[in-house]
Amino acid sequence: MDMFGKPGEYACPKWQDDLAGDLRFVSCSTQKHREQDWKQLNSSLAPPTERYAWNISATEVFGKNVHCFAVTDGNHHVDALALLNRAGVLQPLSQPGVEELQEPTDLLYRNPAALEVLTQELARHRFSICFYRLPADSATLPALRRAYKGRGLIRVSPQGSCPYIPLSREWIDPEPRLSRRLRSDLRRARKKADTRGGTSFVLHRPDKTSFTPLFHQALKVEDASWKGKTGSSLQRDPQRRRFFESYCLRAAERGELRIAFLYIGKEIAAMQIAAETGKGYWLYKIGYDSRFRACSPGMLLVLETLREAARTGLQSYQFLGYSSAWTRRWTELERPMVRVRTYALDGYGIGMLIKDAIRALLQRMKRRES
Repeated sequence: MDMFGKPGEYACPKWQDDLAGDLRFVSCSTQKHREQDWKQLNSSLAPPTERYAWNISATEVFGKNVHCFAVTDGNHHVDALALLNRAGVLQPLSQPGVEELQEPTDLLYRNPAALEVLTQELARHRFSICFYRLPADSATLPALRRAYKGRGLIRVSPQGSCPYIPLSREWIDPEPRLSRRLRSDLRRARKKADTRGGTSFVLHRPDKTSFTPLFHQALKVEDASWKGKTGSSLQRDPQRRRFFESYCLRAAERGELRIAFLYIGKEIAAMQIAAETGKGYWLYKIGYDSRFRACSPGMLLVLETLREAARTGLQSYQFLGYSSAWTRRWTELERPMVRVRTYALDGYGIGMLIKDAIRALLQRMKRRES
């Protein structure tokens, strides 16, 4: 059954009555899901990738055939929500933008009963879904396993972890908490920067009026690094740039956006684009001008934003993206992620399973040949 294009309300099946009470499963167009629904579902610690601004921007830029599936109570309050996009034929449903942005996402729910109803109904309607980066400890995974038991197949595979640093007031002075080698490298970088005019740090909290020039300046710095040469900077990726411009403007309007610059002398040597929400500092983008590479300006900027995050009472510093050699210099703590694929037991789901199996086989053969 394909409910796309067929909004409506569906009473929960009889076997769910004891669990769900008066909960209802609702399919509606994306235009009808409201920002206040997301606010009701988001806890104070919710990451930005699970908030309305991120998801509506992803829908606008990456969405092709997006629907909002929700669980509501008798008073029409939303208790669980899934925003799903179908990109094409024999493509799984997925949350808008997750494949392109590769950031962690999850289903939204207020309580276990609502999550249970949402996953059971998605399975009952034979939806084949891909969660590209789901937190491995999320309650969504066991709920999906229960929902698709007897209705479909589930494949779970590890994905790159997300590094983070738990903050306390002690991080106002970060250096003693770092490894000896990193402290030495930072001192050496600062000495090199001192020969070129010294360093200074500015953390901007843009509003709607000041956003555009600061955002464009940050993109210019990122493009001056190796990312510009390889074509991976936002300046050279129109679709991802459009997403970040849309999302960051919304975050600026809410007072959540942070744009940080590290100056060497009078020139901007490094930048960060981040958000301050959920009691954390969420780092989206970092870049530096390659003319200052010997001074490690990106590392010096991480040091300064770490210090500032602790000073303002934030509880975590979240690197987002994937764990890598440079993030492991700062922290060994990582939140594991998994990719979850559900395949409904119908022609569509089996077709996707066969396609994915052939692709995996070809990739293994290619690796053996190389």
